Amino acid sequence: MYDWSVKTFEKIKKPDTVSVIAVVDDKILVQKQEQPHRDMFLSLPGGKCELGENPQNSASRELLEETGLVAQNIILWKIIPSCYSSIIRDTYYYIAQDCKKVQDLNLDWWEKIQNEYVNFEEFLLLSQNESFRDHDLMNVLLKIRLNPKQKEELKNQLFK
Repeated sequence: MYDWSVKTFEKIKKPDTVSVIAVVDDKILVQKQEQPHRDMFLSLPGGKCELGENPQNSASRELLEETGLVAQNIILWKIIPSCYSSIIRDTYYYIAQDCKKVQDLNLDWWEKIQNEYVNFEEFLLLSQNESFRDHDLMNVLLKIRLNPKQKEELKNQLFK
């Protein structure tokens, strides 16, 4: 039984993260990643924002490091707060349009990343792929798949 007295409820503030939907010609980049103590998983380019770094700069940096790509145009698509009540963190989702390869990958020692390109329909099917690590985005993609208007809007945003 609760006595309704004042208690301390602890939360942790983690660095915000970014994920990038990178468009090259008519394809979207998806990564197969391996990291220590983790099975292979699918993801989008991205990672943590470094101290003092704004999310858009973080997205551009992560895109370049993990893919060797630079975007002609990078726009904020969505911000999704952490789904865990004890963690304070936002994930910023960017669309990187008209990406061009400018350098080789610059990975951390523990990262093994293979970049692959999928079409729009295959991208939306990540919503049902158990290997896709971004569960928040899985939910968004599923809703988009089920809503023709949202599906067309996303397609236009990606390939405009």
